[in-house]
Parts: sequence; structure tokens; C-alpha cells
Amino acid sequence: MSRALVLGSGGLRGAYGGGVAATLGRKLGQDYFDSVYGCSAGAYTASYLASGQPDMIEAIWRKCAHGELLMRWRNMFRSGQPILDLFYLNNVLRSSAYRLSTKNLLSSSVKLFMVATECRYGNTRYFSPTTPEEFFLYVRASAAVPYLHPSVAIDGEEYIDGRLSDPLPIEKALSDGHDEIIVVCNRPQLEMSGLNLFLSCLCTMKYPGRQQMLRSLAKMREIGDLVQKYSTRVQVILPSTEPSVRWQFDSSSAHINQLVDLGIRAALTFLA
Repeated sequence: MSRALVLGSGGLRGAYGGGVAATLGRKLGQDYFDSVYGCSAGAYTASYLASGQPDMIEAIWRKCAHGELLMRWRNMFRSGQPILDLFYLNNVLRSSAYRLSTKNLLSSSVKLFMVATECRYGNTRYFSPTTPEEFFLYVRASAAVPYLHPSVAIDGEEYIDGRLSDPLPIEKALSDGHDEIIVVCNRPQLEMSGLNLFLSCLCTMKYPGRQQMLRSLAKMREIGDLVQKYSTRVQVILPSTEPSVRWQFDSSSAHINQLVDLGIRAALTFLA
């Protein structure tokens, strides 16, 4: 049986998915999933799961994403300085305390896919790294939220946040032929609300590929139907209640830790 894990987007609400993924990794083992699909914040979480380091997922969410470590709103007034500092986050992944084992990642039996959106055409790209350099480039592209972080150049094309074309890559996992797919959604509902759809649409406005991005985002209004259609293959883990982090860039340490705890409990309930 072929199994896949899909980790969705959500900014700092991704701490919920971090708690879920860390628990699944510890309880099920590194080789349980054949593929892991990560979008935006989920791409960072997915990388540690594929490398066999689930404990690092929890540690980074609890210790490295709060306050102004990752979200630096004062940079609004500093030319050339990103508000969402993914350069900092990539350095965390290279640090001695939280080092991602790229060797383990690249030799793992678990195939890692990271979702990014092509600026020019609005198409979705699913990147799988073959070198450490590719990994750090792809993971940053997957989480490059417009206006908060610059687009990322890959092979002559510019890429931004995968959320703008495939925030929950369920269809990709289905088309890849997996028999069992576990989806982790960082919100209490799968479908994108009208408000979130509107805000996402605003993010696309300055890109030539915005029409394709808008068509892709519109499909999120029907994703519940997709899951229902493939209910024998797809299972979903999502918060049972509205988390404290109602805005995806809420960097409160207390709120992030609450989300991690909520994710851990949800995963344990799922496995019970």
C-alpha cells in the first residue's frame, strides 16, 4: 500500500500541522509514508518529516517562530528587508541546534514535494530537491508570501507561495496513485472561506499569472466534495475548534504553542 501525507499552508497557523506531523512521525516512523507534500509553512514541516527528524518539527515551532524572529513588521519601513524572514528560517535549518539533515532528506525513501506558484503563468510546480542547494531554494519559494517576502528565482522563472495555486495538494497526491492519503488542514474547515479567498486574490494582483491563480483558488471552494468523492483513500485531520491564532501571522509564543499542543492531541486522537 502506498501512503502519502499532505501538509497544507497557513502561515504561523502551520504550528498546528507541525504538532500533527511531529506526532505522526514519532508514532508511525519515518518510512510509514511514501510521499510527503508540503505547501508554504507545510513545506518546512514536511522536510523534517522526510529526513526522519520529527522532534525537530516541534522544537522549531515552539522556539524559532514567535515574536519578531520570523515576522519582522518593522521591516515595512526598511527598504529591501523582508517582513517574513525566510532567510532567517533557512539559517535555522542550517544551525547546529536545529540542523536539517539534508543527507538523510535526499537519501530518504520518503519522496518530498514542495508546492510553489509560478509568477508569470500562475501554474503550480511541485519541486523535489536533489541537492541541498535546491532544497533551500525550493522551500523558500514555497513559502514566499507576496508583499512579505520577495519572489524566488528558479531556473529563470520567479516563484511565490504555493498557497496561491494549490494550498492543499490533495489532487496531486491522488494523481500520483497513493492508496491512502492523510491530509492535515490548519483551519477547522477544508474549504476556503469567502474572506480568505478575497485576501488571497488580493495577493495575486501584481502578478501576470493572476488569472490562473484565481482559477486554482476557486477550486478550494469545492475541495470538500473532492475529499468526499475519494473518501476511501483520503482522511483529514483538522482542528476541532477554532484555534487561538485566527490570523495566520499571529506570532504570539503562547498562541503558537497552543496550536502545537492542539495538533499533538489531534494526531493522537486520529491514531487511537
